[in-house]
Order: sequence, then C-alpha cells, then structure tokens
Amino acid sequence: MKMFHISLLLLIWFVLAFHVTQAQSDTVPPTVHQKAIVPSQVDTSEGEQVITVTLQVTDDLSGVAYAQVLFHPTVESTQYLAMNTAGDPNSDTIVLIGRLPQYSAQGVWRLISISTKDNAGNIRYFDPYDEDWPPGDERFINGEYHEIFLPSVAKTNS
Repeated sequence: MKMFHISLLLLIWFVLAFHVTQAQSDTVPPTVHQKAIVPSQVDTSEGEQVITVTLQVTDDLSGVAYAQVLFHPTVESTQYLAMNTAGDPNSDTIVLIGRLPQYSAQGVWRLISISTKDNAGNIRYFDPYDEDWPPGDERFINGEYHEIFLPSVAKTNS
C-alpha cells in the first residue's frame, strides 16, 4: 500500500510539474494609427521653436515602451530633428516635444521616420514609403515658404 501512495504522489507531482499552460507571448510590435504635428509653421530666425508631435499608438500585450520620430529639411542640409519619449501604459497617446534651434534650415521639414518599441522588446520602423505609414500630418515649415504650383499642361493627340 505504501508503494501505491508513493506512486500516486509521484504521478500527481508529474502532472502538476509538467502541466503546460498556454501563456501569452508578445511578438507583435506597436502600431501607429495617427500622427499630428503642431504648429505647422515656425520661424527660427528670432530664436528656438518648439515642435510637438502627437502619435496614437497601440500595442497588443506588453504596452508601448517608447516612440521616436525624425525630421529632415527638404533643402540640402546636415540638420535633423529627433524626438523620443517613453510610452505611458495608461494611454494610447504619445506626445513628443522637440526644440528646433535658432537659425535652423528654412523651408519644409518632412517627417522621415517613426519608430516604436514595446515593453517586450519588439521594435517597428515606419517610413513614408511603407504601406502602413500612418495617416496625418507629414511636415512643418520653418520661416516663410511659398509653394510654387506649376500649371499643368494637357496632352493632346496630334
């Protein structure tokens, strides 16, 4: 009888010790759903200017750890404006604040990349050529800028 109890205890221990549970695993990086840039126009000729980018970001399990954006002027320049911030586990809204230094390149500054990382270490990079590039604002303007629209010429068959 003693052997039976030992065998039963070993069986129970094996069942409990090797009971496989389906733990969730986070393998999907965060997704950016929307972006906004404020203000749409600044002027750094008199001093530094603040640019704010708001992203709507979600993650399926572990939550957003951080987000980063990168701007570059469309004129030939070696300047960049990078902003990054930690995510908030209680919100899907991430606000990034950047300071554009005095005398920065004039003209259009385009958002050229967004990157996000979740608390499980999954990273996602977005660029304007991705099919999943989020909708919303794409640029801000530094200084005076006037877009030039060239008239379109209709083709005729001759």
